[in-house]
Amino acid sequence: MNGAMPGTIGLDGARAVLTAGGPVVVPHPWPLPFGLVGRDPRAVNEAKHRPAQQSVAFWAHRADTRADTGPALALGAAELKLLEELLTQEQLTVLVPVATHRQPPPCLAPATLDGWALLFGGRWQPLDALLDEFPVLYATSANLTGQPPVGTTEEALAAFGGATPVLHLADPPELAAEQRRPGRASTTTVRLHTGGRMTVHRLGIQDAAHPDPDAYLRHLAAQYGGTAG
Repeated sequence: MNGAMPGTIGLDGARAVLTAGGPVVVPHPWPLPFGLVGRDPRAVNEAKHRPAQQSVAFWAHRADTRADTGPALALGAAELKLLEELLTQEQLTVLVPVATHRQPPPCLAPATLDGWALLFGGRWQPLDALLDEFPVLYATSANLTGQPPVGTTEEALAAFGGATPVLHLADPPELAAEQRRPGRASTTTVRLHTGGRMTVHRLGIQDAAHPDPDAYLRHLAAQYGGTAG
């Protein structure tokens, strides 16, 4: 099905682009910004106009993929359960320590820098039919380097100028309206340390309603476990 908005593609078009190795701009669940995703981390970085070898988040959007990567992380069972909640319920971007005593799976290599892997887990149900076909994807906010993340289909089209396809879900009308919902911003990035201690690496939309980063971390610890700061 066509994207039903000039310059956009639908799910079939996005599937074809991802299969061919190209990046696509996709909507995320509100209030997250739109994302730039692809199977090839180099292509994702180049579409964003940044160095091709720069680390980029691994989109751990499937339960089986998260289970497969868990043994490569320097986290115990309790911390892995906490990570699951932070990714899927809180929809954060999370920095996690990579175990030094075992070889990590190849999918984590583009997301790993200085012993820490960057994971993202937010997933919007209308994308299920697309995402289930691609267990390994890399993700970043949809913007050119130095520009703010985009929050609507129209902003995505303007930012990328047709150089990168933009997925627009046109039917039912409620989906099209959701993609124009204002008030989006970049995700908060939390660093989850061995032992369950959490620190804020980057401020974002999830912590915005809290008076300071420590208050947000205390909220996370009360909701999901772990320790703040």
